[in-house]
Amino acid sequence: MATVRIQASGRQCSFHLCVSGYDEAIYQCIAENSAGTNQASARLAVVRAKDLPAAPQGLIASAVSINTLQITWSNPPSSITDNIIGYILHIRKLGGECKHTT
Repeated sequence: MATVRIQASGRQCSFHLCVSGYDEAIYQCIAENSAGTNQASARLAVVRAKDLPAAPQGLIASAVSINTLQITWSNPPSSITDNIIGYILHIRKLGGECKHTT
């Protein structure tokens, strides 16, 4: 099930969507004000690749300061790392909303 958070500040609005590994839906945003109404929609389908690498091994998380965390893990074999173009880290407080960093 997707988690949605919308944040408005002045004339800007941001939309944060946290999805699971098998979410599929059409998300629609409708904006309305004194100038009229406008809408946009997008289809999202999360598809898992067949040859995904395994989760990192030897994961160690260390507190550097009150708001900084250092995360390290063992390097996978070069036959796997040759095809890795990046990592995505999902962060959330226990029972809270997720945040993403790449």
